Amino acid sequence: MFRALVRAYGRFRDDEIFLPSAHKWRVPTWVVELESDGSYFIKGPFSRGDHADLPAPDRQRSGSITAKNLKPKLLFDDPRYTFGLNFANEDEQAISLMHRGYMSLLFDAAGQTQHPLLIRLIDFLDSSGLSILRQAFSTERKKALEAIAINKSKKSRKPKESVFQELWTKAKSESITFRVNGVYLVRIPQIQSYWLNHLRSDLVFGMGQCSICGSEKELVRLVPGEITIQGQNCQITSFNKTAFDSYGKTQTKNANLCFDCAVRAVDTLRYLLDKRSGHSFIVIGSKDTSSNLNKSTAVYWTSDDIDKAPKSQNEQEGINASLEELLASFAVKPSTVSPTATLETIERTLQAPLAGSSILAQSEFHIALIAANNRRFVLRDHISQPVGEVVSNIRSWLKSAEVVDYFGERRVPSLAEIARALSYRPGSSNIDTNHKILQNLFQIAYTGAMPSAGLLAIALLRFKNPKLFAMADSRSSKDARARFNARATIWSLASAMKVWFYYMRGEEEMEELSKNRNAVPYLLGRLLAWIERVQWEASGRKLERTVAQTHFGLASTAPALAFGQLLKAATVAYLPKLTKSKDSKQAGFGVNAGNEIARIMSRIVDIPKTLTLEEQAEFALGFYHQRADFRSGYGKKDQEEDDE
Repeated sequence: MFRALVRAYGRFRDDEIFLPSAHKWRVPTWVVELESDGSYFIKGPFSRGDHADLPAPDRQRSGSITAKNLKPKLLFDDPRYTFGLNFANEDEQAISLMHRGYMSLLFDAAGQTQHPLLIRLIDFLDSSGLSILRQAFSTERKKALEAIAINKSKKSRKPKESVFQELWTKAKSESITFRVNGVYLVRIPQIQSYWLNHLRSDLVFGMGQCSICGSEKELVRLVPGEITIQGQNCQITSFNKTAFDSYGKTQTKNANLCFDCAVRAVDTLRYLLDKRSGHSFIVIGSKDTSSNLNKSTAVYWTSDDIDKAPKSQNEQEGINASLEELLASFAVKPSTVSPTATLETIERTLQAPLAGSSILAQSEFHIALIAANNRRFVLRDHISQPVGEVVSNIRSWLKSAEVVDYFGERRVPSLAEIARALSYRPGSSNIDTNHKILQNLFQIAYTGAMPSAGLLAIALLRFKNPKLFAMADSRSSKDARARFNARATIWSLASAMKVWFYYMRGEEEMEELSKNRNAVPYLLGRLLAWIERVQWEASGRKLERTVAQTHFGLASTAPALAFGQLLKAATVAYLPKLTKSKDSKQAGFGVNAGNEIARIMSRIVDIPKTLTLEEQAEFALGFYHQRADFRSGYGKKDQEEDDE
């Protein structure tokens, strides 16, 4: 993946949101403004939305503060480094070291760059400016936090002093930057270049052949900078000094990496993870997800910049996206445009005599599944495939995943939706992600790999959960969001099972109800759906729990044991009540339902005692298809209510 990121650096570096090397987009908490007349202002506190992002110098920083472990960040650091303020009775010697290290870096930057605005700041701080700013900042910050502490103390009934100390301690992580004569110093190219060279001198340990570019260059002992993944700051990789001692290796010597490649890999990945770049999406999990291990983010890109088909043609089809966006769209969201039309657009792009077409032979599509675990970078999978092969594989994926949704419309759920469905637990905010299954889904779609047996087993296990169908069928207006999610989950689980049948058994006609399909498990699934339907109609469409919700598990595993009771209830209780109804529509439905149940039963020679895992999945699809067919005629109003 490193090599792919370094190669992509050249095509993204000119984008306006691409950061200067070894920098990170951050919003400063405080801005110290120094005017040409010598006056100053401390502005803030700012939070996201109050101030534009600035390119903040970045570096990895950990361990105890010592004279040999000082890692100040140039012109964008917290008040301990910037002003030497002590916030929580910390070690005064450590605070003094932090501040001296910061000032030493500032003086060195001014001497190396000779930039007049930075020299002006140094002159101001070197006189009485530093002590003035320190006192002013401390006084104003304490005053503001005391006011906040009074209000919080009244609400929480905690002592004001205790609340203030908590707030004051948190303030040590706030960031301070400088603006001189209206110019943010961190935006000045010469200062940005100085910072990069400063990191180079700090991280390089010797010369050697880089395993990425193959050149003889300066090698780094750890990868510079951190990556933010779902709220966690992670370093791509680092090694403890003794981690590889048994092999005579230390740190990155197990795979030599030059400084330039390390920086470019980090810079490119940061760009791809920036929401504004449109090259990443959360597959599963969120900032609120309890376990970091249950989160996964996908990052995608093509190795070369490939033009799309003529814009006029794309717009006629409702498509306005780059090739890499089209290739990733199947993973991000369900198809809103015809999958066939989207594939045709991609193929026209590949065939069109456009500027990028000459490099298609070697261009590859990359998609990486990444996560964070206690600030450690986790690479779950990296898929790299030639663009032409990806298109062919996606064609098979779309065919395999297409199935009627909850209301009988043939659509294709996204990979992300299927992954979430396989991890969904009704009534719980927690998720239970099997990352092997998640990787398998992406491998199937982009490489044409075969689905694992676990995919079918997990999809069936989730599908059988009676709470899922209870939520999907809920009529309470309070449950609108949960009902929508449950219906999308059921659809995605049905799609996952169909994917398995398509690849493992070559089944190509399981998108919707097939009345001619004579497989006994499929017929039994349809039969259960019909029994549920007549029960629902006979009750006046008022049921808290249906026979499907109470008997699905037994009917799908031991049908001979379940269906004797179910058929008796249908023929003795539900159907007679319908056919004898004074409502002609209800009576007519009862007659038609009885005939359909009889037709299905006539094709089942013998109800099996047990069903295998595959047969249970076919049962589930028969049940699902029949239910979706019912709703294709009666469910439009329900769908519109959900949309509202």
